[in-house]
Amino acid sequence: MSESSGIGPIEVSDYVLATLASRASGASIAELLKTVKEVLSGPRIDAAVTAMIAAEQVEKSGKRLRLTPAGRQAADRSFGKLPPKAGDYIRRVVLPALALGLRPDGTAGRRLAKADVLRAAFLVRIYRLPLDIEKVTLGHAVASLLQRGLAGQSAPARESRLGGVAGNIGSLSEPDQLRKAILVLGLGHAAQPVSAPPPPLPAAGDLGPFSRQVLAVVAKTTTPPFPHKTAIAQVYDAYGRQYADAGSLHSFQQRLLQARKAGLLRLLPLDQPDALPPDVLKRSQVETPDGPVAFIHREDAE
Repeated sequence: MSESSGIGPIEVSDYVLATLASRASGASIAELLKTVKEVLSGPRIDAAVTAMIAAEQVEKSGKRLRLTPAGRQAADRSFGKLPPKAGDYIRRVVLPALALGLRPDGTAGRRLAKADVLRAAFLVRIYRLPLDIEKVTLGHAVASLLQRGLAGQSAPARESRLGGVAGNIGSLSEPDQLRKAILVLGLGHAAQPVSAPPPPLPAAGDLGPFSRQVLAVVAKTTTPPFPHKTAIAQVYDAYGRQYADAGSLHSFQQRLLQARKAGLLRLLPLDQPDALPPDVLKRSQVETPDGPVAFIHREDAE
C-alpha cells in the first residue's frame, strides 16, 4: 500500500483471526460483531468463519469459536508472535497496522502503540500526504498540512469515508476513538449489504490479472542466493508498493494458493531456511496439503 492509498482494507478473516488470537476462551459471532456492527454484518462474519473452519484454522463448540493450532500458526505468520494475553496489543497495534498498510510485527507497525505515531500515520493516510508512513512523526504530518495552506495550495484530498465515522478530525484526537475509527474504516473498505451472499472464490479468469502482476513483480525482485525463485514476503512488500489490491499478507497468500491451484503460477518449497532472514522466513511460509511453501517461481530464470 502506497503513501497515497488511504485507509484499508482489513480482511474479515484477518479481523476474526486477530480477535480470536487475543482471547484464550474464544468468542461468539455476536462478540465479534459487537465493536464493528456499523460496517460488519452477520453474513460477512459467517462467510469468513465458514472458510476458516474449512481451512482448519477455527473450530466451533456450541456458540464459541476458537483458533486451532493451525489458526494460531496463521496468526503468528500474519501478525508476528503474539504474547499470551494479546488483547490490548491486537487492539492498539495489529488491527490499526493492517488498515494502515503496515506489517504488525515490523518496527513501523509496533510504533503505532504510541498515540502520536498513530495520529501521524492516520493523517498520512486520511489526507494522502506525500510522507514516508514508516518514519513519519506527528510534527512532520502537521507541518505538511500547514505548508500546503501557507503555499496557497488547495486542501489535500481527505479520505471520503471519514464522515461516516466522525464529523471532524478533532473528534478523533482521543487514541481509543481513533483506533476504533481506523478499524471501522478498514473493515468497511469493501463492506457488502447484509443481504449479499458470501462472495465466491475467484474463478481462474479473475485470478489472471493478479497472477500476471505478481509474476511481473517476481521478475524484478530477487532473493539471494536463489536465482530461480523469490520469497513470498518480498514479493508481497514490492507488490504493495505498485498495486492497490495487495490487501493483508494473509489474503495475499490465499490468492497465491488459488492462483497455484488454477495453474497460473508455481509456489516452491523452502529448502534452505538458514539462507533467509528470520523476518522474511516467517512471513513467507504458507502451509499447503503438500507441505509448506515460501517462494514464487521466477519464470524469467528458466
